[in-house]
Amino acid sequence: MDKTLVYQEGGSVTFNYTVNAGVSSVDSSWSMHGDIVITNPNAVDLNGVTVTDAVDNGGVCIVANGAGITIPANSLLVFARDFGDS
Repeated sequence: MDKTLVYQEGGSVTFNYTVNAGVSSVDSSWSMHGDIVITNPNAVDLNGVTVTDAVDNGGVCIVANGAGITIPANSLLVFARDFGDS
């Protein structure tokens, strides 16, 4: 991740990160599971937030309940994410 803390007033912010992994064989019927944690240290709510994630190998990524949400002031929310090749 290029930054761990960003102060934003209005508009939107995109966070980019890269994970590199080597492949020694081709796999199918795979899945991964994890969480995305969004923290709002501000004194105001963040409204209309959409949380997404992606893989670049043709797989599908689903972030549970990640669209059109409000992150309350001084709080954090955890979003489950699931990846798979089908």
